[in-house]
Amino acid sequence: MAGNSQEDHLNALTRVMQAKGWDKRQLAQAVGVPYGTVRRWFSAGSSRRPEGANLRRVRAFLEGESAVDRGLEVLWNQIRDWWREQHRFATVDALADAIGWDGQSLSACLGGETPPPRLVVERLAQEAGLKGGDEPSAEETQRRVERVKHIISLLLDDLAWFRDSSAIPREVLRASLNFKDVGYCATLLMSLAEEGQFLRWRALTTHRPEGQGH
Repeated sequence: MAGNSQEDHLNALTRVMQAKGWDKRQLAQAVGVPYGTVRRWFSAGSSRRPEGANLRRVRAFLEGESAVDRGLEVLWNQIRDWWREQHRFATVDALADAIGWDGQSLSACLGGETPPPRLVVERLAQEAGLKGGDEPSAEETQRRVERVKHIISLLLDDLAWFRDSSAIPREVLRASLNFKDVGYCATLLMSLAEEGQFLRWRALTTHRPEGQGH
């Protein structure tokens, strides 16, 4: 997590941009701040810094990134343990070939000389068969993916009908909906665009939908 000063936050945002290969527009979208505002923060000679609601968004964003980094660190330690014990790959070069990377760079990472790129950690985890606690099967995941896609398709069709209808059907719908749940679903779906964004959403969201299993 970044330090408490505004300059520390900007330095931390710069490191995130460099690590992800983002430009300022992509950073603005991820943080949830207008692009022009982010551009002014980083303009040479500008005294504009994150404050108020924007500062809270920046802090939440950086906390989410820290959570992702901590998860990757735990996973990387598991990968290094696996590498010391496994017998599938006789050399680092053989493992590097399997994940599409070069052996010299992988050797430096496994030896603790340089931090591994996130994509390399993810590919090595797949190669090692490492999963989270109760990771669902690929079949279960795909089944739920298809169901969500189908539900969204149906929802878009019905919402288009209400959009193009008269005010009376919309009033009936309006009276029937819990708009806290509507907001929860909308922001959850938007947050799923990127894991760090999702972790920030999960950390900041206090609403729980009605019904079981939520």
